Amino acid sequence: MRIPADQLFAVLEELRSLGNVKRDTLDSDDVTMRYIDLEARNRNLQRQEERLLDVLDRAETIEDVLQVEKELARVRGDVEAYTAEFRYLRDRIDYASVSVSLEETYTASTMVKATGLKGVWRRGINGLVSSVNALLTGLGDFIVFVFKVLPFLLLLLVIAAVAYLIFRKRKSSRDVEG
Repeated sequence: MRIPADQLFAVLEELRSLGNVKRDTLDSDDVTMRYIDLEARNRNLQRQEERLLDVLDRAETIEDVLQVEKELARVRGDVEAYTAEFRYLRDRIDYASVSVSLEETYTASTMVKATGLKGVWRRGINGLVSSVNALLTGLGDFIVFVFKVLPFLLLLLVIAAVAYLIFRKRKSSRDVEG
């Protein structure tokens, strides 16, 4: 989200109140020196442009005019690039970027309220629901784990296959010699 910089902390507090925050980081990027440097370069280019315009007024040959206009085009291109970067920096100063990731928390919704034999039945159902939820969560975690280690397993499989082929080739060459 892009938020006006002066409203950043109010928005962050509002977001924090919406749920359980697992991770919260706040980074800043000081662009002051870059801004000052761009400002100085832009002023120099504008002065250079003024001098080139004076030279252009005094140019006498077509070759001189073309050469000065070529340099003027380069300077104007640089001025436009710096102006665009100024706008970008002002946008970064005026607005803050906020990234939010949401994650749903799964819980069994069975409530145990009854007493006696009926309560045992409900507690048993609640235990069954919890066990199934834990089984499905564990199975999901296992599948994610398998996908994470799959590249490493494939690499080990390739290394083992190469080692096996080398071993078999050496063994067959020994059998032929002996």
